[in-house]
Amino acid sequence: MIGTASRPHWMPMPLWHQLQQNPNTQAEELQQTINMKVEQTLEHLNEAERCLSKLIDLRKALEVTETKELKDSNVYPPVMNLPPIPIPKFNGDIMEWETFWGAFNSNVHSRQMDDL
Repeated sequence: MIGTASRPHWMPMPLWHQLQQNPNTQAEELQQTINMKVEQTLEHLNEAERCLSKLIDLRKALEVTETKELKDSNVYPPVMNLPPIPIPKFNGDIMEWETFWGAFNSNVHSRQMDDL
């Protein structure tokens, strides 16, 4: 067993156990394992770089498409000026309630609005 030293942070646990169990492990075997792990890591990094590059290209294409769609679409709704509706005011006199309600009902409450 290799002393009580702790495992270096860069060394995979299985490799560390192998080294502890067999202190006579050939340096070449250890180097081959390390080289294989480094190669796998580089392959993963290359794949991640390809994916990131593709993601950036897709994002740029999406931004171009969104910009074109915004230019092509009518972003602002049409401005419409509706005619004013005369709304009678109730002054609180109970004797004028019937008159007020009739005018309010016909001008506001019962009025049909055209679909826009």
